[in-house]
Amino acid sequence: MIKSHYLKLSFGSYKLPWMLALVILASLNTGRAQQYSATWTQGQRLMPDFTGTLKVTNHTSSAVEDYHVEFELDAHYLQVTSYSGTVTSLGNNRYKWEPPSWGGGTSLGANASVDISVNAKYAGISIPPFNATIQGANISATGFEVENLSPLFPSPCGQPQCDPAPGYDPSMKVIAYYISWGVYGRNFHVQNLRADKMTHINFAFANINPSTYRIVVGDEFADLQKEGGSFDKLYQLKQYYPHLKTLISVGGWTWSTHFYEAAATAANRQAFAESVREFLVKYKFDGVDLDWEYPGGGGNDTGKGGPEDGANYTRLVQAIRAELDAQEAIDGKQYLITAAVGAGTSKINAMDVQGFFAAVDWANIMTYDMNGAWANYTGHHAPLYNSAGDGVGTHPDGSPVIDPKFNVHSAISHYMADGAPANKITVGLPIYSREWRDVAAGDSHGLYQQSSASQPPPGSWDEPGQPSGVHDYKDLVASYINKNGYTRYWDDVASVPYLYNPNQLGGHFISYEDTESLGHKISYIHQNNLAGAMYWEGTQDVPSGPNSLIDKIYSDVMAGGCSPNCPNVDPQVSIVTPANGSTFVEGTDITITASASDPDGHVVLVEFYGDGQKLGEDNSAPYSFTWSGAAVGVHEIAAIATDNDNASTISSAVTIEVTEQGSNQPPSVSITAPADGTVFTTADIITITAEASDADGSVLKVEFFEGNNKLGENSSAPYTFNWSGVVTGSYSITARATDNEGLITTSPAVHITVEQPDTGGCDGLPQYVAGSSYSQDQDVQNIGNKYNCNIPGWCSSSAAWAYEPGVGQHWQDGWSLLGPCGDGTGNARPSVSISAPANNASFDEGENISFSALASDSDGTIALVEYFRGTTKIGESATSPYTVTWTNAAVGTYSITAKATDDQGAQGTSSPISITVNSNSTGGDCEGIAVWSASAIYHGGDQVQFNGNKYQANYWTQNNNPEEFSDPYEHWTLVGPCSSASARLGHQAQHVLENIPVDFVLRQNYPNPFTENTTIEFSLPEKHPVSLVIYNSVGEEVMRITDGNPEPGKYSYELNTTNWSKGLYYYQLTYKANVTTLKMRKE
Repeated sequence: MIKSHYLKLSFGSYKLPWMLALVILASLNTGRAQQYSATWTQGQRLMPDFTGTLKVTNHTSSAVEDYHVEFELDAHYLQVTSYSGTVTSLGNNRYKWEPPSWGGGTSLGANASVDISVNAKYAGISIPPFNATIQGANISATGFEVENLSPLFPSPCGQPQCDPAPGYDPSMKVIAYYISWGVYGRNFHVQNLRADKMTHINFAFANINPSTYRIVVGDEFADLQKEGGSFDKLYQLKQYYPHLKTLISVGGWTWSTHFYEAAATAANRQAFAESVREFLVKYKFDGVDLDWEYPGGGGNDTGKGGPEDGANYTRLVQAIRAELDAQEAIDGKQYLITAAVGAGTSKINAMDVQGFFAAVDWANIMTYDMNGAWANYTGHHAPLYNSAGDGVGTHPDGSPVIDPKFNVHSAISHYMADGAPANKITVGLPIYSREWRDVAAGDSHGLYQQSSASQPPPGSWDEPGQPSGVHDYKDLVASYINKNGYTRYWDDVASVPYLYNPNQLGGHFISYEDTESLGHKISYIHQNNLAGAMYWEGTQDVPSGPNSLIDKIYSDVMAGGCSPNCPNVDPQVSIVTPANGSTFVEGTDITITASASDPDGHVVLVEFYGDGQKLGEDNSAPYSFTWSGAAVGVHEIAAIATDNDNASTISSAVTIEVTEQGSNQPPSVSITAPADGTVFTTADIITITAEASDADGSVLKVEFFEGNNKLGENSSAPYTFNWSGVVTGSYSITARATDNEGLITTSPAVHITVEQPDTGGCDGLPQYVAGSSYSQDQDVQNIGNKYNCNIPGWCSSSAAWAYEPGVGQHWQDGWSLLGPCGDGTGNARPSVSISAPANNASFDEGENISFSALASDSDGTIALVEYFRGTTKIGESATSPYTVTWTNAAVGTYSITAKATDDQGAQGTSSPISITVNSNSTGGDCEGIAVWSASAIYHGGDQVQFNGNKYQANYWTQNNNPEEFSDPYEHWTLVGPCSSASARLGHQAQHVLENIPVDFVLRQNYPNPFTENTTIEFSLPEKHPVSLVIYNSVGEEVMRITDGNPEPGKYSYELNTTNWSKGLYYYQLTYKANVTTLKMRKE
């Protein structure tokens, strides 16, 4: 980020420059020559020996008498000495050098220099001395800069600091992996990276010690010694590019062996976390990138992995976060935790997605290597969408060789459906190929054809006798793409290219990425508001130019960027206590507390003001100040937060009153029950009782609060309130008394805990029975484990071979494993209830609907609360009171639930509430359908009308015009004109009430399979809310046909599926306790 050069104060949208005179004076002084300066010349740089010369120059016309020089060294430098004088440690890594009395004496002459030798042992990376000063008998301590004359490589831009490439947008991420072994045969070094077109570099890899479970340097010669070592070079690269961050990547395909044990126990996780902290500090990385391949198994280590890995991985990240937060408190540096995670269905299902994503800063989805020569059918390496229908080829277990779910869209959609926030997802992009040999042309130039080969074709960097079937992209450009008999073809559905040569290697098929396919993928990133792109890896591209993939990735990801003048986002601040309108008696100490945060940095200071005068400040959370001696009268209190870029924001003012001794006195109030520390269960009704009095008047009312949430009030003694339906958690309860003259007093807080009744791990849970009706988030027990239903249609299937939890071939599509039944001592599920709006609330079409919830966790903390209408997610919040606003809700009646996730990934779901959105319009078959709004957020299944047409959202979208983004793979599907039958999603068949069907029936659609139109029919025996929803093969909602409260009768809906992809779909009808799901196929 390019930092501001002045301090600004924000009042809403108004920026007030402070200290403008100081800024002007500073700018006038920039041209003045330094009185003193220094240069650094590096000597020995071979660990552990460090030597060099600090040359200090006096540029003045006067000698400095009896002088000495002080400087700092990195904390990992030891045994510091000097051949040219005496070095004394001053503590905190600061050293004092004094000249000898011989050979020039203790005076540094006018316009003279002195060479100071510095010798040390070091264990990290070599960093020149810094924060240097000179002091003498005739001058006070004066600081000066140290210019490094011995960089490991020159500045790429010829200046001490370089800007990122044009278009840089700090809100987007371009993450490049750099391989440690690149310094060998590839002769590709850190200085060869195009750092101006990267935001983060992940250095691959560090290993894990199998005995201590601590991370260790992967290749000491390459990383620490060869030509100065890659770690030193990465640190120097960051000095040239201040926008750049570096992370150490741990594990990878080969070195993930010991992740399983490292994550398995609390002790091992702690050892791993502590080593990460030490590694980052020692080698000056900005974060850690975890590359465990893979939790749950399926990696290079056959036989390793189990269902516990997902939860353990989340716990490992949480342990690392605790260590890095502790380090941040020491050095003020923000450390990153990221991960490279799998893209296949089984890999995602093995993760604790919600808990994991809550703990990491973001995750890089490895949306490549979808197919390769390990399979005997050709396929795309990194398809954006599926073009393989229901799959190609068959494994012995019946699953397809080319899996239709192996594509970018399916993987990203799966993660987001499981709770991963879009802004924490980057899409992985390959800079290399995957190849097959002995492939017949077929009718598709080798695509989706069988390979008869027993090994891959040769690649760019093969080991002897081990062909890889992998070429660097630069080699493809040089020798393969439309060269030497290789022809480039394009798959318009998958949005990727491929090469085929029938006359080489028995038919040579190459899947790869080029600038055209990258354009489609990066458009997908922007359309879905993802965090950016990651690529593997930085040595494989061609030089900058029209064919460069790295250039394409940067320019497209950064489209619309703001470099080099990116604005800083202001911090946020608000007064927490005292409450507005509070009254204090003269002489009372008034404690002021504030909440402050910064979305793109961190808060460095919070200042407290009373009536425009500064009272005090605090530089660490929780931010507070105690105001003593406040004068009698009305006062306005405010807080100002300043961030690390010197931007400041002032809070809204809070008004308080200080009254005279002997004037109207505020009332007194205290809670008499329950006692502080009382423990209740969720089945209890909690009676809160308060005593309140007023010495010179009467008590008007007593209000009861949990935090800032009002529970209720009572206007007559005894002042009580009965609190029922309280979910598990810890609560702070206060009472607020108001007297007859409006003065208010708040009681001391009473703290209580609410726990679940002890019922045992699986006590009361039903045993799974195939074909039984299960609702979303219902828990069952089976084979000694506890499972939670994700998709009711699949959970309720009678096909136990497919969906029996823990046993069926596809059970993870419908269920989540919560853990063994145990004895009830495991992680408790969080509790959540919707606090607003009220059940059966009504809203007008176009009205914003605000949801909030009470959520708690008896043995941890709440990480996230999500809101759903049916199975469609509305939004999420991570901060109490967990408020989410639903805009542009279509006319209809909705069942709303809230789902809370705790810090260990366990989930609990609220009881549903029903809300109704009433129509404001009349006439036409777009009646009740809201007009599209650029500012509104829409979710899959939401419908809008725009320019006379009806559209349905395919997935989350905002500010994407339905006319411009209408396509099966875009944000919207055109249903049809408002006057057409297709816009009505079919027609309701006429029904006769005296002929009401006696059964609830969902019939098989006809025709089935279908190519364009198909009809779905069902019968209802009585009036009751019903929903009919269509899902695709990965469980994503495609269309919500009805979600209302129809009269009894027979119903028929004709669907126009022109814009649907070919493949398998499910339609699910929910009516009372009945959930029926059937399959249909489009061909």
